[in-house]
Amino acid sequence: KLKAVVMTIAVLFFIKSVIYIITPGPVFLALIGIVSKENIAQGLRLLSGSIIGTVGWFILTYASYVYASILPPILFTGLSILCAAYLFYLGARMIWLTKTSQNQSIFENPFRDGLMLGITNPKSYPVMTAVYGSLVIDNAALFTWANFSMFLGLAIIGYLAAYGVLMTFASIPFLS
Repeated sequence: KLKAVVMTIAVLFFIKSVIYIITPGPVFLALIGIVSKENIAQGLRLLSGSIIGTVGWFILTYASYVYASILPPILFTGLSILCAAYLFYLGARMIWLTKTSQNQSIFENPFRDGLMLGITNPKSYPVMTAVYGSLVIDNAALFTWANFSMFLGLAIIGYLAAYGVLMTFASIPFLS
């Protein structure tokens, strides 16, 4: 019976990982913009950087599940403020570049910009916590460091599957 529960949680965790990425946010909008203005290769570079940031948020979220009573709330408040400031900067840069040049790329370095979007994405921690939270509440005993690699692997596979869907969607001609 325990194996069946673990398998069910694993499948649900994978599905929730796909849902987390497909939920529109700054990376989704940036992907559509870069693919329509430049090309799919630049979109892949953007997503390659973004997944590193997303995995970083996953690790932080998982740690908060394991150490919920130990981590200080100010840590997450500070992270939120830094993320908001960087997104404000990116938004201002996009507006400025749109007004000054129609041919200049908004993303100077898609990998770096994707990484920064992934790291500073304001939806990351709260949405990730909400998406995975229902599984954690009912199955807290499974969310330990001993099971971390299994959940990290499921999350990464889910993220990659969702990025495949997003790349397909972003390359549809009517969006450009």
